[in-house]
Amino acid sequence: MKLWDTATGRQLFEIGSRVRATTVAFSPDGALVATAGAGSGASIWDAAKASRQPLLRLSHKGTVSAVAFSPDGMRVATGGADNNSRIWDLRNGQQLLPIPHDGAVVAVAFNGDGTRLATAGPDNIARIRIWNAANGKLLLS
Repeated sequence: MKLWDTATGRQLFEIGSRVRATTVAFSPDGALVATAGAGSGASIWDAAKASRQPLLRLSHKGTVSAVAFSPDGMRVATGGADNNSRIWDLRNGQQLLPIPHDGAVVAVAFNGDGTRLATAGPDNIARIRIWNAANGKLLLS
């Protein structure tokens, strides 16, 4: 992954590994970058310096197609081909909550105060679900 200065168009630096990233998200304060793609999870990187090693690795089985930071920057949600979305604690990389689905998860997003998580996946029809981000209870489908 390459980071660019949007004002000048100049490349600042490159971070990454051998896994090709297909989704990326910045933390609200811009200090962290989450990447994910083919492989077995997502990675959290320091956005201020080039590195070959991530700060954290978040494990999924299979491809991760979605990442999103919570508004407070303390959690990240992932979604993938393993039919799960997951919420992770960024202080220690521990999984806080697995949220099982009927099919692959292709998008995740927190609401403005971080209390809810929206997920989307094909499930034979386009389906969006809203979950309680603290306990994983389905609120709306």
